[in-house]
Amino acid sequence: MKVGVYFGGALSDPQSGGGYTFQYSLLQAIKRSNSPHEFVILDSLQKNLSTPTDSLIKKALLKCLRYRDARQVQKNYKTFLNRAVLENGIDMVWFVTPAYQLVEVPYLYTVWDLQHRHQPFFPEVSVTGSTFEEREQHYARVIPRAAYVLAGNETAKQEVMRFYGMSAQRVETLELPTPDFVLNQTFESIDVVEKYGIKKPYIFYPAQFWPHKNHVTLLHALKLLKEQGCLVDLVLTGSDKGNLAYVQEMVELLGLAEQVHFLGFVSISELVALYRAACALTFASFFGPNNIPPLEAFALGCPVIAADVDGMREQLGDAALFFNPRSAEQLAMNVHALLESNELRGQLIAKGLQRARSWTCDDYVKKIVKILDEFALVRRCWSSKQRYIHG
Repeated sequence: MKVGVYFGGALSDPQSGGGYTFQYSLLQAIKRSNSPHEFVILDSLQKNLSTPTDSLIKKALLKCLRYRDARQVQKNYKTFLNRAVLENGIDMVWFVTPAYQLVEVPYLYTVWDLQHRHQPFFPEVSVTGSTFEEREQHYARVIPRAAYVLAGNETAKQEVMRFYGMSAQRVETLELPTPDFVLNQTFESIDVVEKYGIKKPYIFYPAQFWPHKNHVTLLHALKLLKEQGCLVDLVLTGSDKGNLAYVQEMVELLGLAEQVHFLGFVSISELVALYRAACALTFASFFGPNNIPPLEAFALGCPVIAADVDGMREQLGDAALFFNPRSAEQLAMNVHALLESNELRGQLIAKGLQRARSWTCDDYVKKIVKILDEFALVRRCWSSKQRYIHG
């Protein structure tokens, strides 16, 4: 089959966080794939991005986006993407992220989370950006029509089935893979501790400043440790999504200004160095059911302390310590335990490395290819060379 791969534009923005990391790694894995299917990249890519050039992948940069008469596109094709799909003879579209445009061919649709159903009180899934109603309309329209929905683990699969009535046969579980950059590349040595004036030991949290990322619980845990005579720095990276000023205000209120470091967006080399030198990744997010930073930490030998939310134990197993995301006390206890026990630290690092290497981007793409192989036996029943018209 000729398979269109749609990334939704995030490949043009390295500062979009884990989503960019995930998509860039999959792009490279597609390049390495020996699949019998022909992949066509249906996306505009960052100019300085190293794009695949081998014969298995042809890049189609949605030339229809440059058409002046948008009304004609709307009338005849509904969406720009649909026009590109039809003009390129695409048999099936793989939506790598939840970004979607209407297409007339079958598609694989990726669901990252359905937290607007679980925790609609967070403003970022109910008020700003996309409202609760907009998210619900989107998923209710897109999910049921998908040939297959791709869910990150069994927890996510059950949510898709429960909320949108999908049959188990059409929901495939594909765990988030460990990104390529932490497994397959070497990086220059950077002394981030000296560069940014960080005092060791420190805990690390790479997360954009959304309310659900739960930075404030980290701050309260830091204050508890300080009151117990245990001075620990906190290093925060990530872009502002509307909550940075509030987090900075809380730092001042709690008297933690000398211990908390806001680094903003950092390079990949600096990110790697921050993981490697940290006492732990403290992943405090209220949102599951899976996330990428713990996998990065696993691969780089950084112990993980993660919020115990639905799906995270399934993703991380016994390679991490867990805490109630509402409990600064539990988080502080876990940080203290890691500082006190080299044995515990060593166990977590060993288990994390094993888990990181057990499921890679190449494995992810191989499973996608297996799904495509299966669906090709259905897709051969009608043509992709011309639009299907009911007689």
